[in-house]
Order: sequence, then C-alpha cells, then structure tokens
Amino acid sequence: MSADGEVVLYRACMRQGITMLSIGHRPALRQFHQFIVHFDGATTPKGWRLEEVRPEADARAGAASSP
Repeated sequence: MSADGEVVLYRACMRQGITMLSIGHRPALRQFHQFIVHFDGATTPKGWRLEEVRPEADARAGAASSP
C-alpha cells in the first residue's frame, strides 16, 4: 500500500472508531496509534515491553527542552 493510501485508510478507521493493530516498522505509523508493543525476548523478562506514543507536537517539545 502506498504511504498516501495508508494515511487515508488509517484516518477512515479512526473516524469510525475502529481499533487498529499494525505490524510494521514505518515511523509514519506512530501517528495513528497510542501504544507500541516491542517484542524483544532477550532484553526483558516478559519478552515484550509497552511504549506509550506521544503526539508529535509533545515529542518535539520534550526533545527541545531536553539538555
């Protein structure tokens, strides 16, 4: 699927209140999700960890204020 088609699809799903699960590595997918599950069996006891996705504006502000 093209990047443009992906944006159209994800936005349509969000408008309809559809819960989405993506399997991918494209950074552009972050904007459509609230959490990322990282499967990293060797580095955590559970074999996975949960990362909360911050909106891009918040992430940029946090990075700008970091030392």
